[in-house]
Amino acid sequence: MSNITNDAGNANWVTCYVGLGSNLSNDLGSPVEHLQQAIAAMQEHNQIRAVRVSSFYASAPMGPQDQPDFVNAVAGFETILPPFELLAYCQQLEKEAKRARIRRWGERSWMSIFCYTVRRKSLSHN
Repeated sequence: MSNITNDAGNANWVTCYVGLGSNLSNDLGSPVEHLQQAIAAMQEHNQIRAVRVSSFYASAPMGPQDQPDFVNAVAGFETILPPFELLAYCQQLEKEAKRARIRRWGERSWMSIFCYTVRRKSLSHN
């Protein structure tokens, strides 16, 4: 997983929260292992620091009920990545982990990462 490099010492760090979820095993591991792998990747990124993680929770799926329960967690951290670069990084993690969307609101063959909040940043996309 590639890291974007810049001078992190002089940057403004912001707090961000991301939701993590998985409900299918694959050749990369179980749902719990998928979340652990994503957290480890975030901890190794040179533009992410102070990673904190909630407990892992099992939850029934939203949408189709003929799928396994999800394992979910929330990770909070500080980052100097601009919001859209953070989103791209999270999507890169999903891609590298072979995430496949089988159906809308359906099971996940790896994990989903949802960016919830980036404080002190104004989002505008032209």
